[in-house]
Amino acid sequence: MTSLNEAKRDIQGFITSGLGHTYAAAYLFLRVTDVEKAKAWLKQLVPQVLTAESWRKNDQPCAPGEERPPKIYPERIISIAFSFEGLAAIGLSDATLRTFPGEFQQGMAAGPRSLGLGDIGTSAPDAWQIGNPASEPYHILLLLHAGMDASDPSANQAEMQQFADEVVADLQGVDVVYTEFAYRRYDDKEHFG
Repeated sequence: MTSLNEAKRDIQGFITSGLGHTYAAAYLFLRVTDVEKAKAWLKQLVPQVLTAESWRKNDQPCAPGEERPPKIYPERIISIAFSFEGLAAIGLSDATLRTFPGEFQQGMAAGPRSLGLGDIGTSAPDAWQIGNPASEPYHILLLLHAGMDASDPSANQAEMQQFADEVVADLQGVDVVYTEFAYRRYDDKEHFG
């Protein structure tokens, strides 16, 4: 039987945390150009991806009245996501690909899907900067987050650019299609809870 912490090793950290301690992010949309080189690059990247394992030095149960050790927040976070086309591009078998829900296989820009999601008019897929039917496809999304100084946005931008450059420095078999930088709102308002 797998323990909870063992299971958390297979779950990315952004699934279980809002990463509220981070102030800046970079989203890199990638396209696979060489399957074998891309797989080799991914193999090097995966150990750096933040998992959902505890951020506490000692996450053992505490005795009643005993304080838990403080969390040690990671300063730099790498997460990764794949589009359906991306999973196909890195060589997942057709049998495995068919096990994914139809909505994932179709993608958000598919006619019936975008209509059902309310993506019409100026929000229609044809108006999207990335992921629109006429743009270059992307296969992988790298999500980079960093806990930086909220009082200095220009320093954050430079540091975030450096972080993104470091992550893709050894990029092989994959091209960066688009990069989007994001920063925490000045009022710390989080629209998703």
